[in-house]
Amino acid sequence: MAVAPAAAMLESASWTFSNGVIAGLLPVHVLMLVILGAGLAMLWRLHRAREVYLVDYGCFLGEPRHRVPFTMALEHGRLMNKLIDEESLSFMVRLHQKSAISEETSVPDSFRCIPPDRSIEASRQEAELVIFSAVDKALARSKLNPKDIDTVIVAFSFTTVTPVFADVVMNRYKLRDDVRSVNLSGMGCSGITLIAIGLARNLLRVVPPGRHVLAIATEILSPMLYTRTKREMLVPCPHHNVLFRMGAAAMILTNSPERACFRLGPIVRTLTATWDSDYRCAFQEEDDEGITGINLSKDS
Repeated sequence: MAVAPAAAMLESASWTFSNGVIAGLLPVHVLMLVILGAGLAMLWRLHRAREVYLVDYGCFLGEPRHRVPFTMALEHGRLMNKLIDEESLSFMVRLHQKSAISEETSVPDSFRCIPPDRSIEASRQEAELVIFSAVDKALARSKLNPKDIDTVIVAFSFTTVTPVFADVVMNRYKLRDDVRSVNLSGMGCSGITLIAIGLARNLLRVVPPGRHVLAIATEILSPMLYTRTKREMLVPCPHHNVLFRMGAAAMILTNSPERACFRLGPIVRTLTATWDSDYRCAFQEEDDEGITGINLSKDS
C-alpha cells in the first residue's frame, strides 16, 4: 500500500517537471524566432538597393550682361564677314527664327570679341563663372558646408583642360583630402548628365548613410564657335541657334532622407555607340580648311 502513494507522488513530480520544461522552452523559441526575423530584416536592408535623394540644386543661366537677343546675334554675325559668308549667315538666321529661342538666353563674354576668343583661358574663365555660380547656389540652398561633400562629379561634353574641372572645384571650395572626384566628358551634352546622375546613384548605394555627392553638369561654349561654311558644323554653333547656350546646374545627392527634397526615380540608359549612325551623330572634327567644330547629323 505504501508503494502506490510513492508512485503517485513520483508521477506528479514528473508531470510538474515536464510542464516546467515545456513552459520554459516556449519563450526561448519565441525569442529565437524574433532574433531570426530581425536578422533577416537586417540582411534585407543591407542587400536591397538603397534609395537616393536630392538635397537641393542650383542653376546659373547667365547674368543680364550675358543676354544675347536675336538682333544682337545678327549684327555680330554680320560684323564677322571675314569669317562667315553671307550664305552661311542667312542659313543660321533661318535656323534661329524657326527655333523659337528666347531673347533671354546667354553666351559667354568670349563671344562678344571680334574675332571670338576660343582660347584655353577663355574656356577656363567661362567654366569657373558658370560652375562656381551654380555650386554656390546649391550649397546655400542646402545649407551644407563644403566639408560635407564626399564625392564630386563634373560632366560636360567637348572641352577638357588641365587641371580638370573636378579638381578646379575641389581647389576652389577646399574640400576634404579623402573626397572622390570624377571628371566625365566626350559623351554628348544630354546623355552625359544622365551618366553623371547614374554614377552618383551607384556610389551612394554602396556607402554608409549620410554621404553626399555634388554633381555638376555644364557645357563650355568658348572653344566651340565655328566660323566657316560647313552647314553640319554650323548647326550647333552656339552664337546663332537653339542648341547651345551658357549655363550650368549643380545638384547635391544623398543616401539619407533627412533634409531631402525629392527621391531619385529609376534611371534607364541605353548605350548605342555600336551603331554607326549614333556613333557619329555628334562628331568633333576639322572641316576642309582645318577649322575645328562639331559635326551634328540629323540622327542626333
